[in-house]
Amino acid sequence: MSRQPESRTQKRIRERLEAEFGGWWRKIHGGPYQAAGIPDIVGLVLHPKLLVGIFCAFEVKEPGKVATKLQLHNLKLIREAGGIACVVETPKEALDAIRSALA
Repeated sequence: MSRQPESRTQKRIRERLEAEFGGWWRKIHGGPYQAAGIPDIVGLVLHPKLLVGIFCAFEVKEPGKVATKLQLHNLKLIREAGGIACVVETPKEALDAIRSALA
C-alpha cells in the first residue's frame, strides 16, 4: 500500500508550520534501526512571550486511520514533559494545536 497521500500531507504540514511559526521542523523517517512509535513530525517553536522553545510532535494520519497504542503513548509522554503533541489529519489541525498552546 502506498504511503504517498500521508507523505504529501506531512510535507504540507511542515511547510505551513515553517511559514507561520518559523522554528525547526523535521520529518522522522521510520526504519529498522529506529525506535517504534516516534511521531512523524517533530519540531521546536519559539514562544513569543516567554522566549523559550517548545517541543512539538505530530502523528499524521489520513482520514479514517487511527494511531497505534504506542504512538498515542509517546504523544502522551511528550505532553507530560511539557511539549505539544497530537494526532493530526490536516495542516490546520497542527497550526491550531500550536496556536492554542501559545495563547
